[in-house]
Amino acid sequence: MAASRLLVQETPHVHLLSVGARFLDLSKEEKLYAHFLSRAAWYGARIILHQTSPESNSIFDLIIRLYAHSQGDWRRLAQSNGILPEELDAFLDYAATFLSNVGNYYVDKPSSRE
Repeated sequence: MAASRLLVQETPHVHLLSVGARFLDLSKEEKLYAHFLSRAAWYGARIILHQTSPESNSIFDLIIRLYAHSQGDWRRLAQSNGILPEELDAFLDYAATFLSNVGNYYVDKPSSRE
């Protein structure tokens, strides 16, 4: 495995999924199904985190707690704690990669070129 596939090469892409309006169009049964499916995914993620590494659950908890404490305003949180903008950007890149990979070990998915 090439070492370059083990390193995050660029800022991860983050996309906002707006599903609120579509969720309102669902039937009651479909809403319940979506709710319980999301709960299963949430709890299942904990299993994946535990299988990834012993520290993954704690890292996940840290990211979620910081998000809750910042109320989504990461810049304000950083400024009030003496964190430089580039340090915050590095943390957010790490957090996004961690969350999308469900753990603290990163392996880039193989491309069709390999």
